[in-house]
Amino acid sequence: MVGAVILAAGLSRRMGQNKLTLMLDGIPIVEHVIRNLEVSDVDNIVLVYSEHTKEVKKIADRHGIRSFRNDNAEEGLSTSVVKGLTELYGNEGVMFLLGDQPFILTEDINSIVSKFLENRSKIIVPMNYSGRGNPILFPEKYFNEILDITGDSGAKQVLNRHEDEVVFVQVKDSKIQFDIDTPEDFETAGTHFNNNIKASRVK
Repeated sequence: MVGAVILAAGLSRRMGQNKLTLMLDGIPIVEHVIRNLEVSDVDNIVLVYSEHTKEVKKIADRHGIRSFRNDNAEEGLSTSVVKGLTELYGNEGVMFLLGDQPFILTEDINSIVSKFLENRSKIIVPMNYSGRGNPILFPEKYFNEILDITGDSGAKQVLNRHEDEVVFVQVKDSKIQFDIDTPEDFETAGTHFNNNIKASRVK
């Protein structure tokens, strides 16, 4: 079984407000992530939130997604990674998704899962023409190592130690490197949605 952790406990310092509940194309940013994930081939999903993002729990509840509060979020991203992985320990592999990446498509999540099922002992990393991106899927053999991480760089600490164990999967999405950290990023995201809507109308 493959699990997924939605990391939604950040402090949004550069945005100046809880970015995950900002409305993008009519729904909160984090809800795009939830929607894309809940119809994917992932078997188990959990969301990690904090005191700073407690509104996100209500969104998770609406979708029937289990959510867990991280009371140590100010110590960095690693604390949310550890919290989420603890709740999914026992899955064969676990994928980590950032709550501020609304453009990670379901088909790309499925491509990552499919590649993992062909390479169950490898770390699966998506790539496009711009390079590597997120989400990253780790096999069970690295779980204990991930549980020992600290700081604000998340599970990439483990990835960097095991580059020889990485299998890349080509994905279609052009925004696997894009997350929404600043007002400028949010404006860019809105423009992306508007352009897609215009393009679909032309078709």
